[in-house]
Amino acid sequence: MLYSQYVKECASRQPIYSDHSAFFLPLGIDSLVHYEPVTATRYFLSAFALCCITLVLVNIQENTNRQLRLKTVKDDLSGLFNRAILDHNTIEQINLARNERSDYLLLIDIDHFKKINDNFGHSTGDEILVILGDILNASMRDSDLAIRWGGEEFLVILQRCPSVHAQKIANQIRIEFEQNERILQLLQRPATLSIGTAATSQNLMFDKALSLADSRLYKAKSQGRNSVVFSD
Repeated sequence: MLYSQYVKECASRQPIYSDHSAFFLPLGIDSLVHYEPVTATRYFLSAFALCCITLVLVNIQENTNRQLRLKTVKDDLSGLFNRAILDHNTIEQINLARNERSDYLLLIDIDHFKKINDNFGHSTGDEILVILGDILNASMRDSDLAIRWGGEEFLVILQRCPSVHAQKIANQIRIEFEQNERILQLLQRPATLSIGTAATSQNLMFDKALSLADSRLYKAKSQGRNSVVFSD
């Protein structure tokens, strides 16, 4: 059937309900389905509702996937990121940016943490890790990154941070931890931190800066702990 013949047939058909307007929805070139207005309205509302439900389900699925991805890079105990956040692409971005900015690395270790676990139990040790995580979170800017590096060791990356400001943040973290009231209640004495630092630069990529921070952390330990080491 030609399109012109199809149109003529549509025009010649009489609606079932002569007192109401009606319209025809073509299902094929040789067939027409007649809907009264109420039925047609229900049809379109059902289709619209189906679209809305589909969008909601897609959004729920995307949120679920996002939460699952986030869980893989989050440390359940401290609430900080774990070291999986520093994948190859992230480290590459830090290395590329070192020509335009200086990122400070703070490698932090809780002094005598094994003795805390042995003397007060692992639940107390876990609570102290949580406290340190809270202190680090409160000290960070939006652009910074706090990571539980492993065990009682933490890594902080301060982006676009001058040396003076990095030193101030590191000492602030050390002092707040030492003076934390909750830790004093748990241990009946202060707990302390040793911190080694290093900055990425044009001549120092991330891996080398991290190695330097680690050697300075060892130096802080060997010099009596409870200190921040910024230079060799």
